[in-house]
Amino acid sequence: MNPTKFLPGRDFGESHVWQACTRLMDWLVEDHGCTQRMAYLLLGVNPDFHVNVYQMALIGKLHYTEGAEILRTSLPRSAAT
Repeated sequence: MNPTKFLPGRDFGESHVWQACTRLMDWLVEDHGCTQRMAYLLLGVNPDFHVNVYQMALIGKLHYTEGAEILRTSLPRSAAT
């Protein structure tokens, strides 16, 4: 195992982080009535937005699972109803 491949800036699942964020923005638009701009801004400037890396283990081809989350209380009232 090459330890440098897990250093920041060394593709530590960056594409998976982007995918998790994109899916979260899609969910905000489709299920909660946010505009694309609103969803992008919620993820970009909201301190309640988090990206998590779970289950960091080298098991076969599964090395980690990543997820993006935002608190429902952070949604604008028009999108939260």
